[in-house]
Amino acid sequence: MDFIPLDDCGAAPTIDFRHIHNDLWIGLNAPCDAIPSEASSPPHRLPAFDTTGPTGMLFEMEWALDADWFNPDAGWRPFLPKPIPESKEWFFHLEYSTLVDLETISQSGECSIHPSAITEMESDLRRFKACVVAITHSTTFPIRGCRPGYYNYESLCNTFDDNQALENFGANMKHQALDYLAFINWWISSVSFWDQELPQVAIDAIYDLDLQLYPRRGVLLNLQKDWRQINIPHLLRQRVPTYYKWNAELDKESRFLSISPTILKAFEDKQLASGDGKVYSFQMPEFAADFEKMKDYDEFFQERVFDGSVAPGIDFPEDGHYAVVDFQGWMYQPIPLRTAKEFVTRFGSRVVHYNGRTSVIFRRWEALSDEASISSPAGLAQEGPDNEVVRGHSEIREIHCSFYAPFDRQKFDLNGFPDYGPTRSNLNRLDSASSSHRASVNRPPRNWVEAITLNASPSTRSSSSGGVDRERNSSRNSARASPYPRPRSQSPSRRQAYQRRSSSPGTLQSQFVRRLCAYNNITGSSTLWSMPIGPSWNTNFLNEGIILFPDNRTQICLRYWAICGSGILYMRHVLELAICRGMKFILAIPYDALPLFHSAEPPSMMDLTKRTYDVGFQESPLTYDKGRVAFMDQYLGKLADILRRPHARAVIAMGGPTSWIARYYGGERLVAKYISGPSVQVTVHHRGGVANDSSLNMPVFYDQLSAQEVELIHGYVPLGSPIKDRWAFPTTEIFEDCSRHWRGEWNQGCEHIMGNIARDLGSGLLAPQTRKEWREYLRGNNRGEYAPEPGSVPTPNDFTLVESKIDSAFPLRWHGRRIRDIPLPEEFGDTASEN
Repeated sequence: MDFIPLDDCGAAPTIDFRHIHNDLWIGLNAPCDAIPSEASSPPHRLPAFDTTGPTGMLFEMEWALDADWFNPDAGWRPFLPKPIPESKEWFFHLEYSTLVDLETISQSGECSIHPSAITEMESDLRRFKACVVAITHSTTFPIRGCRPGYYNYESLCNTFDDNQALENFGANMKHQALDYLAFINWWISSVSFWDQELPQVAIDAIYDLDLQLYPRRGVLLNLQKDWRQINIPHLLRQRVPTYYKWNAELDKESRFLSISPTILKAFEDKQLASGDGKVYSFQMPEFAADFEKMKDYDEFFQERVFDGSVAPGIDFPEDGHYAVVDFQGWMYQPIPLRTAKEFVTRFGSRVVHYNGRTSVIFRRWEALSDEASISSPAGLAQEGPDNEVVRGHSEIREIHCSFYAPFDRQKFDLNGFPDYGPTRSNLNRLDSASSSHRASVNRPPRNWVEAITLNASPSTRSSSSGGVDRERNSSRNSARASPYPRPRSQSPSRRQAYQRRSSSPGTLQSQFVRRLCAYNNITGSSTLWSMPIGPSWNTNFLNEGIILFPDNRTQICLRYWAICGSGILYMRHVLELAICRGMKFILAIPYDALPLFHSAEPPSMMDLTKRTYDVGFQESPLTYDKGRVAFMDQYLGKLADILRRPHARAVIAMGGPTSWIARYYGGERLVAKYISGPSVQVTVHHRGGVANDSSLNMPVFYDQLSAQEVELIHGYVPLGSPIKDRWAFPTTEIFEDCSRHWRGEWNQGCEHIMGNIARDLGSGLLAPQTRKEWREYLRGNNRGEYAPEPGSVPTPNDFTLVESKIDSAFPLRWHGRRIRDIPLPEEFGDTASEN
């Protein structure tokens, strides 16, 4: 049936459905469980998803792995190759760490990539780049076409301040390699005779890549926004997973009827029931009216024109100006005289007077009517065929889309000139638009894409998720009634492969994880702190440590990350994320394991601090009677005294503003102390916090600051009355009650608040505030420019809901368990398939 787009086998594509929140998603020739849950939010409403794991891989919308939104600046990315089980290449494994040169760390404390890894990475990147350069210098590639940016290979030998910086750089290198491969894959899949224009060495190198062996990444489409640029027929013929979101507005647009889920579903059902797979339009009488409307549109959703005519009085002077408009709404493209003489016998034409110049415009989308005729211009018989004439519409669309297709709010009229609205009555008179026309024709390459030649100086570019602004959407999955088909529980014979796939435990787990990822508003989108380079975890601390969660939100978020974060391989990674995100937890040591921890504190320090562990010890209070400057001197001195104490390391796992103050004024030394194990407060004096562990039948001990110490860290000034007492910084309790930024996890909003307070205190602009004043201060930050995004603040019910979903599939709760007894990845439970 001519109305339906066809795949690479010449058959109508299979169709799959998935509801994400309130949205219906359709997958053509691909299962919808591969759609990232973050896709429920349109790209222009999402903040940049820059949360990365320990290996630098993006936690959300990792464009090197997941289908991402169509981006005209990177139209090749749907063809990005995905690894197969046999793939061992370094650039395919974003979950693996970059190989570090340990000798550099030991000598300078800085990090660098291991020389063997540098050799391999540089060799592959240079080879891939050479292929890209060969393509972009071929005669077919448009001069203004978009292409991947180029990296400066000398940066591979750089040193980095910490391990996370090195891992982020390594991830960028993997992104760059995959971007090169996607571009090469797109070109050889889209352009005919591509191997006739490249040097033989480049042709051999491209064939050696065997890119046809790898599945393609896929693309998410916004039909209403991108229909003038996308090329669904080509995507289907090239086996690129294609996904689009359907809504009631699309139901009203006749141009999209050919991919309506209702019609595609009905067609597929008829096809499966037919026996021979053939379906004719008369067999679907209920869609007869729709089929008539579909005849008015071509495969690119533009209106068909069959009555094109030849412009009267057309001639072909040598110095004439000739152009073609490849598709409705595109900018005109200049063509040489020879091509114009070919086009005049094929496409409708217009003579347009613009800015004092007469142009002959050909409309590729406008076929000549049967009555239209013109003799072939002189000179054609002796010349060979022009590639611009031989190439099909789909190929032309791929080659020229990145520059001549409209983007953002740009509009062009049917002759390819800027369109300023429907008020103009004569398309041939556009003199008033001359300056805008020139700006449009000479527009520079778009934002991050560098349109450079081989001789241009190399530049560095950080790979990202496409540069689009994304905002979280906190809406929930809904069971509302829908006029569209829902995912089917049984698959007919044509979909047996999908049926087997969906019944496997691995797929059930994948589906559960993607559904769980939709509830990502319980956790933040960025990590503001990093672990220090050099110090490592005490293995006894990880083996014997028992994890406790005074704040259950921490346990829920950590379990969520362990399930949904692909870069988390060990519990050490989970704990480091908790530290870097300022979350509250406790690592306690059983009594019988205390002998494993020998104090590294010098005897002098142990003697000086011993008195702080005596019962009844009282701290000297802060006073505020000599002005702000004197108070800050007194406060910082007292803070330094507390943070020097062995058990002060416990402040790192307290999270929130208390942990922030300690790290802001005390640096990363406390983090190194914390991961080294418990202090003498526990190992020698057997003080600090004590809890009973029912599973071990013995007490467990952990470092703990006293209530007085915590108050002093926040700059507490007692003035004899709870109403009059003051604090230099708001306490965690006040944060919890009054700040909508605080969700049990440190984020950019909290960072902004505390950073401003610290700067104002240091400059003398701010004095310690009362509880009431701090409440008003924090509430003021809930409004205005720095207010949390709507829907981004989780409620207690959100955490409860996520915990219940996690428990249904991964019933092992972590509270009170030894770190070594928590398996990663956890075993998936069967009950998840029901949620």
